[in-house]
Amino acid sequence: MTREPWHHAPIRPAAMPLAGRSGGAGKICLAAAPLAPRSGPIRDFRRARELARSSLVRFLLSRGAPGTLRGSQEVKVFHDLHGKPRLSGPHPPYPAVSFSYGMNCLWGAVGEPGEHLGLDVTEAGEFSKGYPYHRIAAGEEWEYIKDRLGRDKSEAAALLWAAKEAAVKALGCGYRGFGPLQVKLALKAEKAGVIFFCANIDRATEAEFHGLAGASVAVAVWRHKSAWLALGRTSKKSNHHSLNIHEA
Repeated sequence: MTREPWHHAPIRPAAMPLAGRSGGAGKICLAAAPLAPRSGPIRDFRRARELARSSLVRFLLSRGAPGTLRGSQEVKVFHDLHGKPRLSGPHPPYPAVSFSYGMNCLWGAVGEPGEHLGLDVTEAGEFSKGYPYHRIAAGEEWEYIKDRLGRDKSEAAALLWAAKEAAVKALGCGYRGFGPLQVKLALKAEKAGVIFFCANIDRATEAEFHGLAGASVAVAVWRHKSAWLALGRTSKKSNHHSLNIHEA
């Protein structure tokens, strides 16, 4: 039987540049499962991705909070009405989870039960010459990172896109009724190679329909090889939650 390439490629815990406690938040574990680029029928690629995702979840649970491994073989990933991934199984509660595909890997992150995570992996190559950059961010948001990235517009676009995508994934809404321009980033800090933003949904958008206008998400963005990784985090108890990032 021919095995998919990812079967014999080990899942890799992803080292993150910051591992400090902030605001009493629990830890986040991150890992990547190598997944070969799609070369055959889309159904085969989707099947390989589903299998990789299941293995990735078990791997992350084995390195998460004490007790999360219990019944992990029976844990399933499902998506709610808005497409946000969640975990279900015989021994709840389960941690928050988010996925992203990038650099020929399926990436996964798990957090604490009761909170919400958004993970995104974006490469500059996704923003070729001629891309409508004005649709991504407002002028002041470009200014935040100009001193760090200079005139490299594609790198800047990848960083800002990753941050905003992580925010809407954490909120679990996707871009429904609004777009990237309505996700406002405010620079908060930069430490140990991580850029911290507070992302807010513009109150003047149709997000009022979703009850998300004014919602706030803590987002951390950092460079990893050829991509920008971003994690957004919020909780049920508060509409803004500090990040505390750990290695899986």
